[in-house]
Amino acid sequence: MLDMIADILFAPHWAPDDLEKEKGVVAQERGEAFDAPDDRVFELHQSTLYAGQALGRPILGEDSTLANVSVKTLTDFHDAHMAPERVVISIAGAFDRDAVLDVATRRFGNLAPRPALDRAPARAQAGSVGEARKLEQTHLVLSWPAPPAGSDALFPARLLSDIFGGGMSSRLFQEVRETRGLVYAIDSFLDTFEDDGRLSVYAGCSAKNARTVAEIVRDQLALLADQGPTEAELTRAKAVARAQMLMGLEAPSARAEARVSQVFLRDRLVSFDEIRAKLDAVTAEEIQALARAALAGPLCAAAIGPKAGLGALAAFEAHS
Repeated sequence: MLDMIADILFAPHWAPDDLEKEKGVVAQERGEAFDAPDDRVFELHQSTLYAGQALGRPILGEDSTLANVSVKTLTDFHDAHMAPERVVISIAGAFDRDAVLDVATRRFGNLAPRPALDRAPARAQAGSVGEARKLEQTHLVLSWPAPPAGSDALFPARLLSDIFGGGMSSRLFQEVRETRGLVYAIDSFLDTFEDDGRLSVYAGCSAKNARTVAEIVRDQLALLADQGPTEAELTRAKAVARAQMLMGLEAPSARAEARVSQVFLRDRLVSFDEIRAKLDAVTAEEIQALARAALAGPLCAAAIGPKAGLGALAAFEAHS
C-alpha cells in the first residue's frame, strides 16, 4: 500500500483530458454546495472572516480559478509542496514495522528540500454578511475568537464549546431547542488553524425566530463569561471528552490522522494519558476566561435565507 501511495505522489500522471473531466466534476460540486444553504452559509462566513486571505477562499475554488487550472498549475503546486518537512508518514493498525520502514526509507528518503512557502498569518476580521433566498429556514453561523491549533488553551476551549452548544446537554440545545422550541438544529464547535481559531455556532430556524435565536446565543455566551460553568457542567464535559477520545482510538485511521496533526502542529507525538491529564486539569475559571476573551474579540456572523431572517445579523451585532 505504501509503495502504491509513493507511486501516486512521486509519479503522478496529469492527463489533460482527465483534468478537464475533473474540472467539470468540481464545477458540479460547486453548484451542489451553492444550492445547499447549510453549506453556503459557512462559505459566506469564512470569506467574510478572512476576506482577502488564503483562508477566505472557497475550498472548491471559483469559476475563474477553476477555468485557469492547467497541468502546469498542478505540476508547479505538487513540486512546491512535496518536500521532506511537509511530509509525515503515519501508520496505525496491523503492519510489519521493518517492511514499512524499508519502503519509507527507499521511496521517501531522497526527497529534495524545497524553498520555504511564503505564508502570511491568518487575521480574523469582524463583519457580517447576509444572502437573501427563498428558503423555508434561515441558516446562521456566528463566531468568536478561540485558540489556534496546537495551543494548550484548546483543552479548555474544547470544554467551553461542549458546555456552550456541543450536544444535547449543552446550554444552547437545552435553552433554544428543548425549552423554547425555536430550532431543530443548533451546535457549537471549534475551527482551529495554525495561527488562528474560532468558536462557532450554527443554527437553522424559521425567519421569524432568527433574531431571537441570535440573541439567545449571544446571551448564553455572555452568561458563561460572567459566571463560568457549573461544576456539574464541567464534570460532564470532561467525561464526554474522555469518552470521545477513547472511541476515536478504536479506529486505526483516526489514530493515524491524529498523529499527523500532532507532528505538524506540535512537532511531537502526544499520548492519550497526556491529553487526558490536560483535560482533567482544566478549571471553571479557565473556561470563563476564554468566554470573556471570545466576547472581546472580532465577531463574525453570516446568514442565508428569507429576507426577514437576515435581521438577526443586526440584532446580534447590536448586542455584541
